[in-house]
Amino acid sequence: MGFFERHLTVWVFQCIVVGVLIEVPVMLMVANFVNRSRAWYETRPGILSYDEGCPATGIHPPAV
Repeated sequence: MGFFERHLTVWVFQCIVVGVLIEVPVMLMVANFVNRSRAWYETRPGILSYDEGCPATGIHPPAV
């Protein structure tokens, strides 16, 4: 295995490790924060709540 292949393999391995061990937990923390802070931005006037914007029936509300 040559110099280039050895460094390419290390680079690919580092990308996989960074993606799995760092990026995934960070995105889960961001999603958790957004879900917990939903009341901050859904209570502003003119913003539909989740139930109004995404009803369980699958029928979308008329445009506001």
